[in-house]
Amino acid sequence: MLEPRPSGDTSPVVLYRKKAKRRKRSAGLRGIERVVRRVAQANQAAADEYLDRHERANRKKKDGWLRKLDWNLLKTAQKGHRKLRRIVR
Repeated sequence: MLEPRPSGDTSPVVLYRKKAKRRKRSAGLRGIERVVRRVAQANQAAADEYLDRHERANRKKKDGWLRKLDWNLLKTAQKGHRKLRRIVR
């Protein structure tokens, strides 16, 4: 709906405003959910890093993924721990 102003212009008038949607979760579980989500993000980052290293090692050498398996697992575990340490703070 438009409402006339004294200057001759018209301005819109809000007739109905939607209510804000509520989050569907218990208030007591908010902190636990945050921690679980962040741990999952750290695990995903480590898994993505491992896949990148796996593919890179495979491109470089024959059976490179197997030759570099221990090194790649070590490095990705370190990256996951770093990410988790940053998140938990």
